[in-house]
Order: sequence, then C-alpha cells, then structure tokens
Amino acid sequence: MEGIVYGADPRAGFFDEANVFHHPDLGFKMRFPKGWKTQNLPQAVAGVSAEQDAALQLEMAKEKDADSAASAFFSNQGIQHGNLDDSSVNGLQAVTASFSAATQQGTLRGRTAFIELGNHVYQLIGFASQESYLSNEKALAGAIASFQRETDPKVLAVKPARLQLVTPPRDLSIEEFAKTYSGPASAQELAIINQIESGGTYPAGKPAKRVV
Repeated sequence: MEGIVYGADPRAGFFDEANVFHHPDLGFKMRFPKGWKTQNLPQAVAGVSAEQDAALQLEMAKEKDADSAASAFFSNQGIQHGNLDDSSVNGLQAVTASFSAATQQGTLRGRTAFIELGNHVYQLIGFASQESYLSNEKALAGAIASFQRETDPKVLAVKPARLQLVTPPRDLSIEEFAKTYSGPASAQELAIINQIESGGTYPAGKPAKRVV
C-alpha cells in the first residue's frame, strides 16, 4: 500500500478552476470554454457546452507532423474544409482550418487544428450543428487558439497524493487521527479508506493509511 497514488494523478492532466486543462508530463495547457462540462479520458480530453449543442475534443494524432495529420483528417469521406492556415499557434507549428461534415443527424460545422509539440501532434476539433455553430464559433476558436506550452513551474512540478502507512502510538478518534496525520484527505475520507466506522477509533499499534 505504501506509495500508491490516491485519487487522480495530476501528472496525467487536470482541470483548474478556470477550466484550463494542464498536462504536466506532456508540457501543454489549453483553456476550455467557461461553463462547459469537461472530462479527461485515457485517449482524449473532451468538453461539451452547457446547452449540449457544441463539443470540443483534444487527442494525439497518429501522424508525425501537422501537415500529414491534417491531410489524413480531411481525407475522411464527407468532410469538406476551407483554406488551410499554416500560421503558428502560440509559437508552435500548426495547421488550422474550418470544416463541415455530413452525418446521419445532419451537417456539422467546426474548426480544427493540428499542432506540433515535442514529439507529438495534437489534434483539436471543435464542432456544432449547422444551426448552433455561429453562436459557438467564437468559444470554439478561442479554445483552440489557447493551446500552448505549459510554463508554470508549480504545474510542471505537481505531484500526486499518495498513501503512507503510519502506526498511531495511542488510540485516536477519527478527528484526532486526521489532525495528527494531516494532509489533503478529510477526516471522513481517511475513516473510509481505513474502514473506521462513525464513532470508532484508530487502535494504537495497528498500521493505518494516511494521505500525503
């Protein structure tokens, strides 16, 4: 149990209070629109508008450069694109374009970017229905344009919470244990992971788990 990560590992990416997604290990950040529901999945980072009429997805492309990734995406049947723009995004080599796609549910409109950072190409796709695209266009374009290198030393150095085994020298109540072995987990959380029922105590001399 010693050293096991407790909760989500921020090294694999996390959202802050401003809905900015940070990925310390890969060294980038990106701001999702305010009020959107977001999710950090194993293969992608996704966001959906509060009205559920627009979506945004960030994932790694298989190709080795932005031009190849853009060509592969736009070769898909039913996708048409506007002029390809190879201007950099925050100093990073990129290819961006607007597009439309025919689906069984109707026509989608969107904007996409393929951005090179490190040894990876990131594919950013924002889209909405034909009817709702104009009302979401600014938010989608702004989110895509926010992709950049992560430079905050605190973010780059962030570490996950981990379990640590301790042995109380005396019987401790739930509240006393949390105060004695303070950390990011609440007294109730600590009681749950140690299987201490409400009103119970941590017995002296018996190993228990804390979070550091």
